Amino acid sequence: MGMKKTMQQFQVEWHTLSSSGRIKTNESGYLPDVVKHNEELSEKLKLLESDVDRYRKSAEYFIKDPQ
Repeated sequence: MGMKKTMQQFQVEWHTLSSSGRIKTNESGYLPDVVKHNEELSEKLKLLESDVDRYRKSAEYFIKDPQ
C-alpha cells in the first residue's frame, strides 16, 4: 500500500504526546509496534524470496539436464 510516511508520522506524534504526558499509555491500552512487526515480516519475506529463487534455479537446472 505504501503508507510508510503516514505510519512514521503517527509513531512520532504518539511518542511525542506520550512522553509529554498528554496521553497516558497505561490508560489508553497497548499500541502494537506495527513498524517493528512490518520489518520482521519484511525480513521473513526476503528469506522466503531467496528460498524460492534457489529452488527455481535448481528446478531449471534439472529441467535442462535431467541426467
